[in-house]
Amino acid sequence: MRSERQAKAASHVELIVEEVERLESEQKWAEALAAARRAESVVASSEADDETRRRVDELMTGLALVDQLEEARMTATTWIGSAFDYTGADRAYVAAFGRYGVNLDDLPVETSVERLRTRSSLAVPIAVAIDNWIQVRRRLSRDVERWRRLAAVARGIDPDPLRNRLRSFLGRPAAEVRDNVQQLAASIDVRTEQPATVVFLSDFLKRLNMADQASRLLQQAQRLHPHDFWVTFHLGYLALSRGDKELAARLFTAAVSLRPRSTAALVNLGNALNERKNLAEAEACFRRAVELDPTNVIALFNLGDLLRLQNKPEEAAGIFRTVIEFTPKNSRAYRVLGGALWHQNRPDEAIAAYHTALELDPDDLLVHRSLAGALGDEHKPPSEPLRRLRQEAADLLQVKVKKE
Repeated sequence: MRSERQAKAASHVELIVEEVERLESEQKWAEALAAARRAESVVASSEADDETRRRVDELMTGLALVDQLEEARMTATTWIGSAFDYTGADRAYVAAFGRYGVNLDDLPVETSVERLRTRSSLAVPIAVAIDNWIQVRRRLSRDVERWRRLAAVARGIDPDPLRNRLRSFLGRPAAEVRDNVQQLAASIDVRTEQPATVVFLSDFLKRLNMADQASRLLQQAQRLHPHDFWVTFHLGYLALSRGDKELAARLFTAAVSLRPRSTAALVNLGNALNERKNLAEAEACFRRAVELDPTNVIALFNLGDLLRLQNKPEEAAGIFRTVIEFTPKNSRAYRVLGGALWHQNRPDEAIAAYHTALELDPDDLLVHRSLAGALGDEHKPPSEPLRRLRQEAADLLQVKVKKE
């Protein structure tokens, strides 16, 4: 009887494994992980044999790594304070590979490659994640060895000639590789390339100020692979950066439908909707992003700014105070907090916020103008100690205007 139950469990798991392998071949990693979890549930609730358990565990371990690497890549698109969260992304990459038992910073490159090639179907998503990690590290440090060993690992696990050609350009002067990258973009047949390759090439094109070519390639890829999140996301970002708010809104709507928990896609969708004056929908996007990640500074900031523009200064001020809690040296947050407080008829607090903004960024002309306007507004006179600052603010503004 036990052998029959084991055989039944093995047969059930085999069907799920076939589904996982099909999804992996289609690069549908989230769906493959969900299917692998079903197999894990079958094993947990049955008398599966050791080989079946081992096989499911191997599936889960590999797909969990891919999922964690995707989360790290998402972190690199999260705006914190005045920059993307590259530090958080770097930590996330280290942690993900560490959980998998591969410390890419300490192990010999050959050992890392050997351990990461145990499942060939995962080579592309792992190598693509490492490619993103390389860009993160290049932005964090000038220590070339910190990213060059990563590039060696990516080349070792991913045999794709085009992606490896692009990896060979890393660290070389833009003028030296521009023609080569442009030739690759002109000769590539998007129909025969994986979406990850197109995204990788388009990223090179963007960094070389060839956004139009990057957009054309991504448009072709998006028509062929409408369910690829990163193709859609990057195309939406390009549309938003060139002011095509209608297209950006459509693309980020699609990106959010593909990954509803992507705060980066939600924030960019909110930005596009805000540009289109769809304020209620934009607010909903920002609120959802904050709900998913209460520490997401850019989502909080955008939400507060939208509330301020909708004449909700009290709620906006509360949001900006939260931003300041997470980024206490964020001069822009103090500036907009000052504006929100001013509209609540709290001039002393507003002026104090403006002064803090100036301490953090003495060159911010908008703060000088806001402070001068606040101190010079006779309809909302400040308290006596602050009244003396009226001329000082006017003098500061005059100096800044001359510099401009």
